Amino acid sequence: MGILEISSPKYWNYFLALEMDLVNLSRYIEFTEDNFDTYSVEIAKLILSAASEVDVISKQLCEILDDNKKPKSIGGYKEILVAKIKNFAETKIVIDRYGLELKPWINWKKTIQIGGRIIIKLNIIDTIILKERI
Repeated sequence: MGILEISSPKYWNYFLALEMDLVNLSRYIEFTEDNFDTYSVEIAKLILSAASEVDVISKQLCEILDDNKKPKSIGGYKEILVAKIKNFAETKIVIDRYGLELKPWINWKKTIQIGGRIIIKLNIIDTIILKERI
């Protein structure tokens, strides 16, 4: 048969699915500063899905960058990523489609640890999520 199967990057299809969810959401909520305080179950679902992917990919990236350490939480990932990738916290993402410029890791300079929890501020919608440390 003339069909050739080529594998795509491991997380690419899931990323595309999350992106499509975001595009669909933008049909109802314009991504402008006036709407950054908007909240819904759909937005929460999208944030949690994206955060979960960031967690998985960050862990794997950390294993590549420093195979001597085995981080088990976002605090461990932060330690390795900031140390191994120059200006990691300053990384800028430009989303031309929505006219947005984000620095999703900039608050790692300001992350507050309280007991067994880490507070992460998500810049795009100014929401605070508490994530249990593993």
